[in-house]
Amino acid sequence: MAEPKPQKKFETPYNDDAEKAVLGCILISGNEVFKKIGHIVRADDFHEKIHKVFFEHAQKLYDAGVEPDLLTMSDALRQSGWDLNISASWMTELTNYVPTTVGAVNYAKIVAKYATARRILTASRDIAQLTQEDITIDELVSKAETRLKGVTQAAVQAESKFEIVDLQPYMTQAREHREPEGTIKGLSTGLKKVDDMTQGFVPGELLIISGQTSHGKTQLSNNIMLSVAKNDHKVMFITMEMTKQETADRFNMLTKDEDIGEGKIYLNMRADLAYTDVTKLIEKAKEKGCDMVVIDHLHYFSRSVENATQEVSKIVKEFKGAAIQYEIPIILICHVRKMAPKKHPTIEDLRDSTLIAQDADMVLMVWRDESPTATNPNEVEVTLWKNRNRQKKHRRDFLYAEGMKLVETDPRPTDQKERARLAANTARITGDKELADIDLEAFGEDDIDIPDW
Repeated sequence: MAEPKPQKKFETPYNDDAEKAVLGCILISGNEVFKKIGHIVRADDFHEKIHKVFFEHAQKLYDAGVEPDLLTMSDALRQSGWDLNISASWMTELTNYVPTTVGAVNYAKIVAKYATARRILTASRDIAQLTQEDITIDELVSKAETRLKGVTQAAVQAESKFEIVDLQPYMTQAREHREPEGTIKGLSTGLKKVDDMTQGFVPGELLIISGQTSHGKTQLSNNIMLSVAKNDHKVMFITMEMTKQETADRFNMLTKDEDIGEGKIYLNMRADLAYTDVTKLIEKAKEKGCDMVVIDHLHYFSRSVENATQEVSKIVKEFKGAAIQYEIPIILICHVRKMAPKKHPTIEDLRDSTLIAQDADMVLMVWRDESPTATNPNEVEVTLWKNRNRQKKHRRDFLYAEGMKLVETDPRPTDQKERARLAANTARITGDKELADIDLEAFGEDDIDIPDW
């Protein structure tokens, strides 16, 4: 009879090199790395205590908007009393593990994989202990299944839903990093008039851009994307209406055939996407280092006829949740209900559901006169209807289309513009809506520019 093979001793699964590589990437590229791996790995995923403490300190600096480099990390560790355990020379050695940060996402996934393996091993030991208890088979299976459900990354993140935190440290942090009045927060649109309304886009925010068909909502979004890309940021453009070639043609017209450079704007490969697939694409965009996602458009994902309102609301909540989870601003293009071409859309005109605006942080409406008698068909009116996190000091302004590009100065001759302005103001004073070319009921007296006669 053959002798039984000796049982293999279980070793704690972890990868020391991968853990050090992640920390080295953070020291080399700071917050750029955190943007890519923040949703993949957590401090608790590191096996070595010293690695866990290092990551926790780097995370706090990132949350405060401070780059976690050698100097700031040394200061943070000194303040917490960990500088004797984590020295500057040890941190310098970390950077030798990674000559480049290109593999940061892969390193983080390795750390997360081994963390899950350790949780499975711990759970299996707990389940083995359950077999020694005097319980029914149904109870045993139920407890074993419950224990195993808690080992995945998703389960660990779900557990954090029940954490509670103290408000005061966040108040102090917000005061220390408060921007001066009028400063653009986060990403600029590249259009000063729009920046004055939005005051920039910050991670976690959902911006709705809406308007009637062909009035400029996608055009405005494309202009914002190009500006963000030109300012050394990356953008993910998820479009369901245009092919990759059509998108390329639009941007060639927008740039006048100038290259934007590789790795600036990414596109979805396929168009047969459910809204839950878009959330996965947003995660991939985050791992690519994207700073903004643009989705064209909301109503592509709504296929229900009977429950359109509920479905649209559910989709918007999903995208808002993704913006928060992946700490990235999202622009969501959506339609308005059918209306007269002359009518200026309001927040109440969003198609299928006013709940769209409730979940959004900002709502911008665009309108242009496309009638045959339009005095300036290239003028695009942009109106801010909601800005949850900033003051609405500037509510409405005008951009001007030069092909696909939007500019802030009316290209018409000065005398022609002046005649149009005086005619419009005269019409507003007399209440002639057709001549005024504006929905007077939608705006107050502050929006009416009365000339001095």
